[in-house]
Amino acid sequence: MKLQIPPAVSVEPGARLDDPGSFTCELPRGEETSDSTAAVKTAVIGPGGEPYLTDGHHTLTSFAETPDGGQNMHVRLRVVANLSALSPDEFWAEMQRHAGKLAYLLEYKRAHGIS
Repeated sequence: MKLQIPPAVSVEPGARLDDPGSFTCELPRGEETSDSTAAVKTAVIGPGGEPYLTDGHHTLTSFAETPDGGQNMHVRLRVVANLSALSPDEFWAEMQRHAGKLAYLLEYKRAHGIS
């Protein structure tokens, strides 16, 4: 499936990702539908309310590394599960049950020695 990104409705000269006022999206915030959010990058809410990406880490890394992006850039994500009530061990056990879909998180867990 090829990702279809809606075009911007208007873009000012010198538009920047860190200046949402410099462009207007085709689909205004709050008017999303299940069809329009199907291609949105996903996250799970983990212990302490911390979001964990389950899809899109390459895309979001690109946003973070672009000159007009950065670590504080606001992006919309589709939350696929709220596991914030779980302990860290319960959270990772739940993530392992869904390993085929959430492989990136398991790589993070292994790299950080989380049991």
